[in-house]
Amino acid sequence: MTETVVQVKDLTKRIGQKTLVENITFNIHKGEILGFLGPNGAGKTTTMRMMLGLTSITKGEVIIGGHNIKTEKEHALEHVGGIVENPEMYKFLSGLDNLKHFQRMYKDVPDSRIDEVVEVVKLQDAIKNKVKTYSLGMRQRLGIAQALLHAPDVLILDEPTNGLDPSGIRELRDNLRELAEREGIAIFISSHLLSEIEMICDRVIIIQKGKLTDSQEVRETNTEKMMVAWETDNAQAVLQLLKENFSSAEAQLEKDRVVVGVRKEAIPDINARLVREGIKVYSIEPIRKSLEERFLELTGGNQTK
Repeated sequence: MTETVVQVKDLTKRIGQKTLVENITFNIHKGEILGFLGPNGAGKTTTMRMMLGLTSITKGEVIIGGHNIKTEKEHALEHVGGIVENPEMYKFLSGLDNLKHFQRMYKDVPDSRIDEVVEVVKLQDAIKNKVKTYSLGMRQRLGIAQALLHAPDVLILDEPTNGLDPSGIRELRDNLRELAEREGIAIFISSHLLSEIEMICDRVIIIQKGKLTDSQEVRETNTEKMMVAWETDNAQAVLQLLKENFSSAEAQLEKDRVVVGVRKEAIPDINARLVREGIKVYSIEPIRKSLEERFLELTGGNQTK
């Protein structure tokens, strides 16, 4: 089983009679990038602030690295790096001096670790320049370097692509995927850019009016069923062949195509059988709703964060 790094159980936040977040439960796993989506005011930032110990928890608990954020806050936060809203840096200092300043706040962070995180976020050429000369994308990467200094198990990032141009977004996306895949860091990321979330995340959870409404796998696995359309020269023959030889495949005729619900690993076997039977295959097209379509269905058409 995948190692669980963060457990959020029945997390609730109330202020007076108003409930901002209610009974939210989810886990984040080692090496996973989990996206957090929701309309404006849905409770995303409030949830992240509770996870980072920046605001009190009314009910429920957050367990990070086996430590409860309410009762063992210091030990829990030893496992966390976070950026909520914008990373704050001293603009009159160089990027390197900023990292040295943050280094002194942690226990036992060697100088070599600064070199490592600078290389991870690809700031080697600019690290000795003053932060005031950095682009927004460079400041975001410096913020991630700071969050990585103490070698956390999880990164919590609130809207990290805000204000970035397409080049900066791509750089950040590549950095985060590398961190998850090569370093095994769990990453929890909120964003209103649904296309970016779809490209970077393994899984998403959706919050609406303070409650979780859905959880979706973004990256398909070989064991998940998916909808695939075959365009051939003989749709009826395809239907019959699937019925006789691939009983687990759910097939139906749609215009001149055969649409099949099937595991990803079975697609090449089906196609090879069609070719052997002399059926001409013109195209194979996966059919799936985009993350944007699924999000808008669940949130009533609100496209904002």
